[in-house]
Amino acid sequence: MFMRFSTFVIALSASILHVSANDKFNTIYSLRRGNNVTQETPLTCDEVEGSVPDCSECYSCDDPVIAGQKQINVLRLELNDANCKSEEICCVSQNLMNFRGKKPDNIECGKHVPEGNPRAIRSTLRSVLRGEYPWRAWIYRTYESKPLCAATFVNQPRRTLVTAASCVDGFRAHQLQVLFDSDPDSAVDVEHLDIHENYDKVTHENDIAVLGVASVPADAQRACLPVHPAPHGTACVAVASNGFFINQAIPLQDNCAEDNKTLHSSLMCASNYYKDYTPELGAGLYCMDEEPDNILYNLVGVYLYSALEGVAAINTNITHHISWINARANEHMQLQ
Repeated sequence: MFMRFSTFVIALSASILHVSANDKFNTIYSLRRGNNVTQETPLTCDEVEGSVPDCSECYSCDDPVIAGQKQINVLRLELNDANCKSEEICCVSQNLMNFRGKKPDNIECGKHVPEGNPRAIRSTLRSVLRGEYPWRAWIYRTYESKPLCAATFVNQPRRTLVTAASCVDGFRAHQLQVLFDSDPDSAVDVEHLDIHENYDKVTHENDIAVLGVASVPADAQRACLPVHPAPHGTACVAVASNGFFINQAIPLQDNCAEDNKTLHSSLMCASNYYKDYTPELGAGLYCMDEEPDNILYNLVGVYLYSALEGVAAINTNITHHISWINARANEHMQLQ
């Protein structure tokens, strides 16, 4: 029996070994908020008091993931550090976990196509194939060949895409087109464009925009929208402008603070290796949600900029904006 808590201690420790010289990476990936213990401190307490009956996911009891579970399924344990200071953690059997919510709207979304569409062979190990993430798209100024930024397709009947407000600010809908792949003949017109009314150009708060397009290719599939914030340690992927994978993960959000200033609730961060590639502006942060039969991808963030010497990718927090996205999409559908 392995719990998520133990699993990620091992996984994250392995990641840190590859960048041991990078203090920033170590800091944002730290599993503890306080109670620092040196390697010389003797272990005088049991690490966990209590047990769970089967493989379980464990989090701090104030984590939003726990709030989204049926409390009858939550088991409470004590996690002790070497100084005998304890923290209560809450665990739920993996068979009973609810991340996205079992809503009918989420059945056909977020399905990865690892062989690409059409089927192809990767030119390098990190190359992303055409159609591999069939919700990816790019926004262009009409009649120009260089994209302004990336976007993510999130709603089929309403033909809705999400991107960064900082990409499309200053444009009108008729000035933009969207490509769902590299074929220049497949450009579709943007019919509706909404930038968040509280978007702040300086702080990037509420840096999000929603587009409604005239049509969507038959092979385009939407990414899932999350119900709850992605848990600490969740594995995610982003894509650089050169078409290469960027492996990222969700750290404790407090660890991404710059100058002792925590991120605004409309923002969130992901962590990646030092000097790795940078995602495209407006590109999605796609995080894995493991279902019994397959892995689905949630759109958790929209990339804005990098911080902490490049190891923290600052994104618009999609979970914070779900209601706003759905409201704009419904308005677009009424205008169709």
